[in-house]
Amino acid sequence: LGCECVVADKKEDAIRCWVRRAKGGLGGEELRRLMAIAGGHGTRALQHTEKILSFGTRVPGEPGWEKTLAYLREVLKGKEMEGWVVEEDCFKADTPFGVKDMCNIIASFNPKAGPCVVDIAAHWESKWFKNFKFMAATDSAAPVGMMLELAEALGPALNRKMREPDSALPCLRLVFFDGEEAFVSWTQTDSLYGARHLATKWATDTDPYRPTKPRPRLDSMTALMLLDLLGQKKPALTWHFESARPYFELMQKAEGQLIAGGWMKGEGGASGKEYLSSAGRGRGGVQDDHVPFLKKGVPIVHLIAHPFPRIWHTVNDNWAAVDAPSVRDLMAIFRLSFTQLLSLSL
Repeated sequence: LGCECVVADKKEDAIRCWVRRAKGGLGGEELRRLMAIAGGHGTRALQHTEKILSFGTRVPGEPGWEKTLAYLREVLKGKEMEGWVVEEDCFKADTPFGVKDMCNIIASFNPKAGPCVVDIAAHWESKWFKNFKFMAATDSAAPVGMMLELAEALGPALNRKMREPDSALPCLRLVFFDGEEAFVSWTQTDSLYGARHLATKWATDTDPYRPTKPRPRLDSMTALMLLDLLGQKKPALTWHFESARPYFELMQKAEGQLIAGGWMKGEGGASGKEYLSSAGRGRGGVQDDHVPFLKKGVPIVHLIAHPFPRIWHTVNDNWAAVDAPSVRDLMAIFRLSFTQLLSLSL
């Protein structure tokens, strides 16, 4: 694109650059239009979540896993996803239960524009338990539903901006990881199958969308924003890594505008008001799909409920645990934040 954010030497500098260039607060009418797209904020996320859960458990190799993979393919290649380029990173993983087929799915908008402003990610499979069926609504069917809605909601504005003369629209990418969960117990080899595979692959593969400037595809990642354990009531979120903190603070400002405008209808996070806290953890000790990329120098925004919800890895992490007002609130934050970050017009 030639803008200073794309050519920044360091990923941290690129993050600060994109935040500086971000669009300011939206006016009332523009905000209403944003929230009304795709049936209203949170509507499609809840529909996608319920649909995914209807397939049953999603352990790799199970019928529910196959149905969910087919559904992701169907949605990401549907008419509401015009302009998104969909790829699959399918592979065979050695697990304690033998070799399993797994598949990461990547959806990019304007991938030829240079490094993506951010990669938004969640894992789509569910963990195996011997004694009960683990539906994994918050872990992570709901985050996947949120990502799908975000792509559908931003699509019209992304396509309009692409058609503008001398458009400065950066790449935006969604990554749906497979195989996050351990089959037996969490180890370096029994966990993060999809994330480890993709991080290793992208560290060596040349970026196919920049043939005139051969670089490892990992260089196209400015930051990874990972969603996990979301969908239940009162999720408390904070920043974990200083390098990508400006993105988190951009989202906090968006949340502040939404609170001031009366858009937030849930109970907020631990404070009972804001979901996004400035408290910070600053050590990033949670093992999750971001780790293989963090080890390779990618800045991380880890949007994971802390403390973990009581339903974590229990039979109660099901559709009944999904709190619609909280999902709608988080989708309002995501819609506004990325509309501002990408300087989209409505």
